Amino acid sequence: MRKLLALAVLILTTCCALAENPRVFTSGGELVKLEALSGDLVLKGKMESEQPVFWFHLIFKNAAGKELFRMRLGDNQLIVPDNHGIAQLAEPLAAGETFTLKIHIARNAWYAAALNDYLQASFTTEPENGPCTVELDPFQCKVILDEVKWTADPEAKIEAVIRTYGKHMWDQVLGKTPEGDWELRCRFRPTRRNQENNHYGFQIYGDKNQPRLMLVIWDSLYQMIQGDNSKGLGNFEKSLNGEWHDFKLTCTDGNFFETFIDGKRGDSFEAELTPGGDVRVYGMWDLEIKDFEIVNMEE
Repeated sequence: MRKLLALAVLILTTCCALAENPRVFTSGGELVKLEALSGDLVLKGKMESEQPVFWFHLIFKNAAGKELFRMRLGDNQLIVPDNHGIAQLAEPLAAGETFTLKIHIARNAWYAAALNDYLQASFTTEPENGPCTVELDPFQCKVILDEVKWTADPEAKIEAVIRTYGKHMWDQVLGKTPEGDWELRCRFRPTRRNQENNHYGFQIYGDKNQPRLMLVIWDSLYQMIQGDNSKGLGNFEKSLNGEWHDFKLTCTDGNFFETFIDGKRGDSFEAELTPGGDVRVYGMWDLEIKDFEIVNMEE
């Protein structure tokens, strides 16, 4: 109980509005200092410009001043690093239009960006445990921020998103499997883009990324695939498209797996996986993930 109270006090005392209302940027400058990279950074404001193309960069630097990465918002796009490229904005962002940009940071290396409560893109970087400075650098615009708010949260969970374009399949690393018995938990929302992009799911690897286990989710059912071994895990009473769903995968005795979607147990199966491999989410649909965690059930 004391630990929970201490954690609550830490979160409350590190939740602060850092803007001097309003803050105006016409050129590059320091936006905020973060003592640690775990929590939520929220910007509320607008961009004013007479140019047809305009944007601003958010530049993250470590304590030594080395640039860690940058992301760009504007020109109806959100551009993030780590080869996850360009996300077309769900709604165009016009000059003078108020926006809310939320950057969710977990495990000192996982970032997810949401614009006006719509999760746009997520990416990973090399872990950075120390303090960080965030700079804002506008291009052909004036950025007026009414609020800059940082809420530290050492227990922040991963929130991921995959936006599909054409026939490409994207995947992202979410974590690694631990020793012993473990359980993967998350919420997910799939959105079908077209008839050709027909599945999405999870890929779980053994140590050194060999071998690979796939949990493939289709329109009406989901299945397990490992090498030449395939097994159906259950049918859906209705399409999962467009709605949030709970997902759980348990691993016991090293190779016995059970799956659950919305509390309904799918079929169990056995698979050989050595601990320490990547857990990835992939999509040939748009796919959003919230509250992702892998829990070691033996601790």
